[in-house]
Amino acid sequence: IITATHRDLELMIKNGEFREDLFYRLNVISIHLPSLRQRKSDIPILVDHLIKKHAEINQKIISSISSEAMDQLMKYQYPGNIRELENIIERAVVLCRGDLITKSDLPAQIGKISEKKIFDPTDLEDGYEEKVRSFEKEIIFEALSRTNGNKSAAARILNITERHLRSRIEILDIKDDANKKRET
Repeated sequence: IITATHRDLELMIKNGEFREDLFYRLNVISIHLPSLRQRKSDIPILVDHLIKKHAEINQKIISSISSEAMDQLMKYQYPGNIRELENIIERAVVLCRGDLITKSDLPAQIGKISEKKIFDPTDLEDGYEEKVRSFEKEIIFEALSRTNGNKSAAARILNITERHLRSRIEILDIKDDANKKRET
């Protein structure tokens, strides 16, 4: 049996949410795969593979991807992990009118999101309050991404109450794709 999860099963056992005997029966060999945003060097290889796969499925001849489009894909954070990358490439292949995928074939939000500043403590232009707010948003977004939008699990990861997390999400106006996939 091969199984996969994004959840912390050991924490779930501790909280009585997962059976310990089942965990030990399934957990013979455990392989941890970091998220795509933690292994950006894999993106060009995956993109090349996915272009070939979806070009064949859609009976199109696409040789490659432009360097500008690849730059945007490299900067993107992929809250949906590899599935999101595959969806992006499938869309680009379908929309591509030539033999080269360009920026215009990518979803508009990829360019916008990849241009956003990621938290940088050395950049003090925005001031203290805005920096703290930005950092908190990133932490919460990451926890929500790791738990597929499950606020209870995200709160446990952050070691805060779910009520406090929901309050911060509202105050910080956090909207993420993981929340749309699964509301708790």
